This record gives sequence, structure tokens and C-alpha cells, in this order.
Amino acid sequence: MTWTRRPIIALVAAAVVGALMTATPSVARADDAPIAAVETASGARVESVEFVGGQQYLVTVYSPSMDRSVPLQVFRPADTSAPRPTYYLLNGASGGEDPSSNWPDQADVSTFFADKNVNVVVPKAGAFSYYTDWVADDPELGRNKWETFLLDELPPLMNQSLGTTGTQAVGGISMAASAVLMLAADRPGFYSSVASFSGCAGTSDDLGRAFVKLVVEARGGGDTENMWGPDDGPEWAANDALLNADKLRGTPL
Repeated sequence: MTWTRRPIIALVAAAVVGALMTATPSVARADDAPIAAVETASGARVESVEFVGGQQYLVTVYSPSMDRSVPLQVFRPADTSAPRPTYYLLNGASGGEDPSSNWPDQADVSTFFADKNVNVVVPKAGAFSYYTDWVADDPELGRNKWETFLLDELPPLMNQSLGTTGTQAVGGISMAASAVLMLAADRPGFYSSVASFSGCAGTSDDLGRAFVKLVVEARGGGDTENMWGPDDGPEWAANDALLNADKLRGTPL
């Protein structure tokens, strides 16, 4: 998929960053290193840090819930002399594992955020997973506990490693556009704002379910029963952002 709406994405991203910058800092900076190798009480840890260039790093972290390493594309703030908030950007169907739906490959992420005082974290994994907690391991797509990772494991780790303010926003495109809405719905107040680009918020009606199956099964080779159970099971409705829209009340979108 080639993205062609960069001006719109840039405007929404600017609004999200603006909301982040008005938040009150609450977590002290970890140390003076660009990215610290730390481990949290959950067992999540920074495994490696590689400098890419400019303000960009490739950071590999360990997820205990999935028992796997997760690569992150991390862009540091223009000024790291004080704690800064964090903007999590989630990729489309391929999870950023190829350039077709990777934010830095398809949008001007590096250039746009170069003068912004915000940390940007882009997981480069999670293909065809919908960034949700699957009910069972999948023979093709493995163990997926992305909601646990994104809500409980990664933010505390980044807060310590990057020395953030403890305030975060989230954005996602395509497959992840649905996911970010549910992440916010399942943890009201956790994100200062949410940006959902070009997604399908409804996932449990016939059309929405067909779209999910197209991504997970036709493209990814996985089984949606391992994700949310049988088609008429409760997990489909529980993960439908339209049906859970009331939980987003009060969250800037």
C-alpha cells in the first residue's frame, strides 16, 4: 500500500504533538545517555541499541508476554535536556516488517519530527496481528499479546529508558487504525490523544469481519479463531471500536 495523504497525516500528527506538549511532566529523566539499557519489573528489557543516524535509533526490546524480541524505530527529541512525552506510531498490515506499511518508509517521519520535542517510537513487528491479545497461539503467526505489550510492557520501559514525562499518545494506520482505538478504549485516560488513519473501526459486523479475515487469513496466513475465537464469539464484539466507542469519551481523537 502506498500512502498519498501526507499533508493530512502531517496536520493530524501536528495536532497530536501539540496535545502531548501541553501535558504536565510526571517522570524524571532516566540519565544523560540517549537511550538507557534498563529492565522493568515485568521483565521487559532493552536488549540492544543501534545508532542509525541523526535522531534515529534501532532499539530491540524483549517482551515477556510474547517471549520474543521486538525491534523499535526510535526518534529522539530535538532537545533531550528535559523529559519529553512519547508518541507511539503503529504500522499497517505488515507491521513495518517490510517497507509497504512502515511509517518511516512511507511518510516523512524523520523530517517532520526533527524539530519536535517528542520521542517517537515505531514498533517494527506485529504483522497481521491487529496489535491485539490473541486467545491462542497461531501456527503461522505465533504468539501475539500486543495489547499487553503496548499498554503494560513497552511504556514503562520507554519511560525509564528514554527518560520521558510519562505522557503518551498513539497513532495507527490501516490495520493499526482499528487497534489504536481499542487500545485507548481498553485503557481510558492512558493516552493524551489518539490518531486513527484510514482504518475500519467496526470489526464484528459482516463487512468488518470480512476485512479482518482478509488481513489476518488471506494476507497473513493466520486463523482469526486464534485471534478472537469463533465468528459469533464475544471477543469480536469486545474488540470492535465502534461498539466500544463510549469508552473513548473524553479522549481527544
